[in-house]
Amino acid sequence: MEKAEAVAIAKHPRILGAQFQAKAAEIALQSSNKNRQPQIDASLTHTLADTRRTGSGYTNNSVTADITGQMTWYAGDKLNSARRRALANFERSQSNLQLQGYLTRQSLRNAFTGWQVARASIVSGREQVRAAQVAFEGVREEAKLGARTTLDALDAEQEVLTARSNLVAAIRNEYLATYSVLSEMGLLTAQHLKLGVPIYNPDVNYAKVTKNQANPLGLKRLKIFDKLKKRKSN
Repeated sequence: MEKAEAVAIAKHPRILGAQFQAKAAEIALQSSNKNRQPQIDASLTHTLADTRRTGSGYTNNSVTADITGQMTWYAGDKLNSARRRALANFERSQSNLQLQGYLTRQSLRNAFTGWQVARASIVSGREQVRAAQVAFEGVREEAKLGARTTLDALDAEQEVLTARSNLVAAIRNEYLATYSVLSEMGLLTAQHLKLGVPIYNPDVNYAKVTKNQANPLGLKRLKIFDKLKKRKSN
């Protein structure tokens, strides 16, 4: 059970989603703490005009650079309110992360208990089938000697069939409980179950979409963004 909980905490989508939300709230909080810092905007414009075709006989080649700085000196309580809101969202995301961990552990324990009950039911069902079979054979022999009626033999045979049906149901419940445990561990995936189907890879799909739709400048920006992400993670 302890190993199953460790896997669930590390891989369950419920917890992974809460972790990403908490990380986004943390970044938003860091951003709100810098809302009084100056903001610098820069732009570079290159203009090339060829007017020789119009008869003027010269070309115009110019470069313009603009740098603009902004800084908020007074905004009432707007900036402080934004900080308090970001802090509240961050604390809420942290609480939600703890809640999701609690819910995952609770659901996993319930599924694990159901799995153990299903396994015990199989053992009990097999003993029930064995006992019903022994009882049926005894009733059948007694019926041959005239001590039991044909109806008694049929009732005993029905007990055997009922015991076998209960055993099949217990085996089915054990399979269902096993998949429930895998689901609560975050392992009920095609990749983990090795289903032999194409596995969806979001990174491959992202690269395919950006390659088909982004222009050269957009691709260059995406590469810079990926480098910044790697640098941030390191």
